Amino acid sequence: MQLILGLLLAPVLLYLPGFVWARFGHRPSDWLDRQFERMLVSALWTGWWGLVLASLGWYSLLHLVLGTAVFCGLGWWLSRKFGLAPLELSKARPRWERWVFIIVLAIFAAIVARPFETVLGGRDAGIYTVTGFAIERTGSIVQDEALVAEIVRTMNYSDRNLSEPAKQAYSNLLGKQDPARFLSTRFHQPSFFMTEESAAAGKSYPNNFHLYPTWIAIWTSLFGVYGGLLATGYLGWLGAWSVAMVGRRVVQGKASAWMGVLALALISLNSLQIWFSRYSTAEAGAQWTVWSGLAMWAAYSQIEPSQRSNRRGIWYAALCGIALGQLALMRLEFYFGVFPVVLYLGAALIRRRWGRGETAMALGLGTMLVHAAIHISTIGWLYFMNNTWGKFQDFAIISRLAHPFYPPILQDRRGNNAKAWILESNSRLALELAIVAIGLVALWALWRFPRLLNWVEAQAQRWQHWLLGALAIGLVLMAGYAYFIRPQHLSSAALLHPIEHASTWNSYIGGILPIPDVKPRQTAIAYGNMVRLGWYFSPLGIGLGIAGLALWIWRDMNRRSWMILLLGILYGAFSVNDSYGTAEQAYIYIARRFLPGAVPMLSLGMAWLLAKGLVRSTKLWRVASGLAAAAMLLFFIATGWRTIAHIEYKGALAALTELANKTEPNAIVLMRGGDRDSSTNIATPMHYLFDRDYLVAYSDDPTPYRDLLAQQVRNWQAQGRPVYLMLGSRGGMLNLPGFRYETVEIFDLPLKEWQQLQLQKPFTAGDIRFTYRIYRLVPDAQPLTGQQTIAIDDYRWQHSGINPVETNPKTGQRFTWTEGTARWIMPAIKTSSNLSFSVGLGLVPPSLVNQPVELCLSASYLVKQPINQALGCQRLSSSEPTTLTWELPALPEHDWLLQLSLSRTWSPNDYAAEYPSPPNDARSLGIQWSGTVWQIDQ
Repeated sequence: MQLILGLLLAPVLLYLPGFVWARFGHRPSDWLDRQFERMLVSALWTGWWGLVLASLGWYSLLHLVLGTAVFCGLGWWLSRKFGLAPLELSKARPRWERWVFIIVLAIFAAIVARPFETVLGGRDAGIYTVTGFAIERTGSIVQDEALVAEIVRTMNYSDRNLSEPAKQAYSNLLGKQDPARFLSTRFHQPSFFMTEESAAAGKSYPNNFHLYPTWIAIWTSLFGVYGGLLATGYLGWLGAWSVAMVGRRVVQGKASAWMGVLALALISLNSLQIWFSRYSTAEAGAQWTVWSGLAMWAAYSQIEPSQRSNRRGIWYAALCGIALGQLALMRLEFYFGVFPVVLYLGAALIRRRWGRGETAMALGLGTMLVHAAIHISTIGWLYFMNNTWGKFQDFAIISRLAHPFYPPILQDRRGNNAKAWILESNSRLALELAIVAIGLVALWALWRFPRLLNWVEAQAQRWQHWLLGALAIGLVLMAGYAYFIRPQHLSSAALLHPIEHASTWNSYIGGILPIPDVKPRQTAIAYGNMVRLGWYFSPLGIGLGIAGLALWIWRDMNRRSWMILLLGILYGAFSVNDSYGTAEQAYIYIARRFLPGAVPMLSLGMAWLLAKGLVRSTKLWRVASGLAAAAMLLFFIATGWRTIAHIEYKGALAALTELANKTEPNAIVLMRGGDRDSSTNIATPMHYLFDRDYLVAYSDDPTPYRDLLAQQVRNWQAQGRPVYLMLGSRGGMLNLPGFRYETVEIFDLPLKEWQQLQLQKPFTAGDIRFTYRIYRLVPDAQPLTGQQTIAIDDYRWQHSGINPVETNPKTGQRFTWTEGTARWIMPAIKTSSNLSFSVGLGLVPPSLVNQPVELCLSASYLVKQPINQALGCQRLSSSEPTTLTWELPALPEHDWLLQLSLSRTWSPNDYAAEYPSPPNDARSLGIQWSGTVWQIDQ
């Protein structure tokens, strides 16, 4: 039923608005222009209207369709009252062009119709996806956190049996951020942020801007949860089509069809375009808003200035402003899309060339920017202020304007860090104000004295050939610097003896690219960004792209192309100059920054050069251009088929859906496992997609607070709410006393994840696994007796120093590596007992095979008492599992911590030379543990 409803309503939302409004605004005779503009208008309306509804908390498919019906009705009324737009007759174009467009668009749609299942929390893609699902489920961007509000409310009760456990739940089961750096000091799940006040009100604010998650909500409304994942592919598909339409419109004559077709083919088969049209981040949406706006600009700029006030000119100008303005609702770096339009409008105002077209463009852009300002000042405030923290301190004017909006603790930090002098310096403020004043006076002078501007324009036209040539040469030099010099990996020896230094040159085709020894590390990583971009274009593609852009600037810069070249090159240079990642950024994931600017510009540069060559009269040029185009397409296919075949996190959505059915709707699930934040991969989608109350133990070690946390569990149970623990490796830190642990099942989620490499291009997928045991907590204070088996996946016992379970591929035996110190949580026992550990040295490097390890056992109570009892040491020399037994005395007073200390640890990376293939494993490993039997005397 969902599929049928979606198929019926999808045309209503994604095609009908453009179909109706185009009758009033513009009716081109060209089929591709007509279909593109209908799709564009529909997308601009539907996404924006969905965002308005979600911001107000009114989002639903019904409201979305009703608003669209009203919008379509308005367009129909306008066309009836003022008449249909005149039919624009355009020159006949080659018939093959339309069919190649259709075929390539269909191929790209088929590729991206297999989306990645990016629903795991704790990463940007998962946060975007889950936010979209949450909008569709709740109707609002701002999420209700009823359980958090209840905890805060209970903290203020006079009954200490209620308030004290609630305080520990608040401090241990909610995430915390540094109040001296972030406005959002709390979060239920990562990137769903709260202040202390919003936590009390039970409201969380999803990270990022929210036009893109709204698109996920729209597609979820139409086609269900899996259909929501298709939203990214839809936006990436529109983005590729928009880039092709820019190429088609910006070049005249025979080359126009070739440039459009080549641009579409080159970008649609590029691995980065394919990957990030399936991977749920906002860059595909940003690419669409930027290049659809530039496609409208290309059409608008073709109109003679005297004709731009007619309906066609107003149509294109308004759509250009709206599309580029929606970038401000999609991405934080929206100024790259806004700046060139503002520059054009300012020039039109100063030159007294302002017409109805410019008014339409300004209104379209202004409406979106006003909406963005309202959105930022309300729902997006925490995200905006957290992420502009550094940039707002770079300029005295902005720093002083922003200062009052920070709380006192952040104001104090801003006044005492390395950039405090900018905030406090009156001379710096005076200098910036003087620069602004000089700029305003210069603009006034240009407006007031037209002769001055006429003289400037005359000189620019007189020296146009030389100026454009200088710009083209500058682009080539900057690209060459970024590609060969800035990475700092080419030595004179590599230049003089390239064959002997083949590994260095291999960095240009995906081999290891060393990171320069520059601080900070994230800055040093960006030095090689042009080389990394080239991994997905090839050296030939980089050469063709840069040469095409340089020749385009020199020979074909005109009123149609200047904004396209300016915006595209600036946006591309921004992503190449600084990828804005962390010191641990990995590829292909961080390469998403290249998608809005660099990928389209290089594709268009190649398309321009090849299209011009294909229509030249010289046969040699035509053959060479055809061979180069074929080589690039073959390169994209040969290097991209693995990413096309791969589906990231395939099976995650089905597994999480099944997990949601394992507990009652009103149950509370407490999670801990792996490192501190790994449980959020599961907890985030469970809470915001399936409306289950999952709480993660975020504190470094909640063990000291286990008694009060156990009381909080009993308080929840007294309210009729079942409570479960979902524990992974090291989950014993959340072992709570006074309960019987009934195993519900083991949740095991093996997934394929593309390699996350820092120094070279990833080529294949690896394995990741999320394994948890789900326990139902049943009140039971009876002590343990008899024989207890502590399995390696019975995580309630494991406190720390124990890695996830692995399987020996040869024997099939399951084991886990310990670290140098491994700890287990053990309950109080009134009698003596025996502990038998099944342990072995495991597969170690050859140089460590004959080196035994000493294992020392000790016990200490989980209370602040000077009790730390040594239980003896034993030597382990067997690689295969063997049994070592210790006798334990009675430990009746309190639960206790069992500690196994080793005399030696090792790291695979330190012994890389002893492996047939070098490992990528920096863990500190001790021994292999296969289980423990605890015999408690009766």
